[in-house]
Amino acid sequence: QELLDFCRAKGIFLISDEVYREFVYESEPFSVLQLPNSDRNAIVIDSLSKRYSACGTRVGMIVTRNRELLQQILKMSQARLCPATMEQDGAIGLLNSGDDEIIAMREVYRNRITTLCDGLESIKGVACHRPKGAFYMMVRLPVENTDLFAEYMVSNVRVDGKTLLVAPAKGFYLTPGLGESEVRMAAVMEESALLDVVKVLEVAIKEYNG
Repeated sequence: QELLDFCRAKGIFLISDEVYREFVYESEPFSVLQLPNSDRNAIVIDSLSKRYSACGTRVGMIVTRNRELLQQILKMSQARLCPATMEQDGAIGLLNSGDDEIIAMREVYRNRITTLCDGLESIKGVACHRPKGAFYMMVRLPVENTDLFAEYMVSNVRVDGKTLLVAPAKGFYLTPGLGESEVRMAAVMEESALLDVVKVLEVAIKEYNG
């Protein structure tokens, strides 16, 4: 609400990326458009590819109650190519499928997050921030430089023929020095695969620091 009030006072738009709106685990889904006085300055960006795990499906939407802005957006949309017909047909099916699928997916992700975080926290020196929404997390490792560690792991570590490719977190921070010992992970795979992640990471840390 404070951000929206600030934007209204300054005459600027508040753009809310809500592609993971339904994937919250400690509260009910909420949109900026539910806030008071959101009729002029609030814009919601949404995408079916995220919500329904339909990677590559380029079907999304912009939602606003500002009719003047909507008219300008419509002009831009009409000047560009539209999504493929097959994707549009698929999107209609997804939108008509009701909320049961979303609720089921939310529970799947909740369990995957628990599995991954429990496993990571069982490794000495590892700490992770359990997400309250979506399924991404920053994980602190007992290494000084995760860029070097990631390179070492994919080049040298094999556990049952498997290795692990991680995303060093430094690039997600603006403040110099932050994220040096962190990686970004996503609990999107099946729980058995997430347990393999934990196993490989534990071996890699021991070998790297040994």
